[in-house]
Amino acid sequence: MDPIISKMNKEIQEIIEQLDADPDAERPTTFWFYSDSEENIYRLAHHLQELGMRIEYCGTSCGDAPDYLLIAEKWMRPTMETMNNLWTYFNDIANRFEVTYDGWETRIETE
Repeated sequence: MDPIISKMNKEIQEIIEQLDADPDAERPTTFWFYSDSEENIYRLAHHLQELGMRIEYCGTSCGDAPDYLLIAEKWMRPTMETMNNLWTYFNDIANRFEVTYDGWETRIETE
């Protein structure tokens, strides 16, 4: 794993621990993928659904390029170790489906 990614995941975990009212709670976490191929992005969406992930969006992107966007969601506790493992997994799967994994987001509950 790229040390920069691990460092970013650690920093995000620290922010969650400092700002979140319940840092140990599961929360919706989204994972973002892009592709120039509609077929590839839909094949990946199907695969992620089989893994129990919810597909938030799968379709055309409103940006310049690439043309297709997939946002998958999973309720989880985004620990540094979990996110590092998922980063590696999603990069591998992105290569297999010929898409680009762009990263993840989650929300912080302050109350």
